Amino acid sequence: MLSHILPEGAKRTIQKKIFYNEKLQDLTWALYYTPNPIRPSVPISTTAEKNLRELRERGVTIMPGFEAVADHIQKVYFDPLERRGRNDVDFIDTGAREDISGTTNIRASYKDPGLAPMLFNPDVCGVLYNYYKRQPYYREQPWAVYNGRKDDMPLEEFYKTEVAAKYHTDFYRQITMMLIVNDLTIKDTHLQFAVGSHRGERHPWNRFAYKEEDVEKRYKIFDCVGPKGSLIIMDAGAGLHRGFHVKGTVRKTLQAVVTTGHYFTEREGKMDVSDWPERHAFKDFARKMTDPISHK
Repeated sequence: MLSHILPEGAKRTIQKKIFYNEKLQDLTWALYYTPNPIRPSVPISTTAEKNLRELRERGVTIMPGFEAVADHIQKVYFDPLERRGRNDVDFIDTGAREDISGTTNIRASYKDPGLAPMLFNPDVCGVLYNYYKRQPYYREQPWAVYNGRKDDMPLEEFYKTEVAAKYHTDFYRQITMMLIVNDLTIKDTHLQFAVGSHRGERHPWNRFAYKEEDVEKRYKIFDCVGPKGSLIIMDAGAGLHRGFHVKGTVRKTLQAVVTTGHYFTEREGKMDVSDWPERHAFKDFARKMTDPISHK
């Protein structure tokens, strides 16, 4: 496919100058969205086929069974945070949003063997591949995210800083995966997704273009909750969603973002997995998920 032979400079130009240019979107589509004519799908289990159907029809699905990964994340990333604070984790500074929403973002690594059973699971990666009908890629390093809102700020003020609490879409065709690390109910901070909003029209990128009541009147809202080890997969780039923050509750997740290669953040040395021999044991379509970050 053309996207594989373009130099990095050209990709960044497309990303910044062409991707959101309506007059040039047909070119972007041809480069990054057309199905792979030789290999439009990869084999997945019967259970994963059900998840794929849900993702296509609803825009969101939940895959259970990753409790061991959740326990590993708690031990490696959240235990140090909860015992000793941010100085003992690889903390990612995201500005004022941290204080407003009680959020701490912790950088994880693709080379963490405790994450591999989920991040490189053939059914997980296969669902992503078959949804796009072409090779998917991880956009950036995964993050362990701790949400624990404590303030009494009025919602309208809260929204001005924590914009993800408003219904919105992300970069087009971006899929977000979110592993639930602690049991969540609708009474806790959690993700909400407008079912079916990923189909048809492309929604405005302005996060303040939507009225809460209009979205909830038009779409059924799906509360993404469940026991630890539940993996949420959603079409965040086309479907409307938001973080529903409940004061006094805690949500712990691991988040990973997937694209078709059309958008990724600037490279970081610690994201380079070319020296990680274990990745060669994965299915080829799972191993290639890290290709954009393993080649500087």
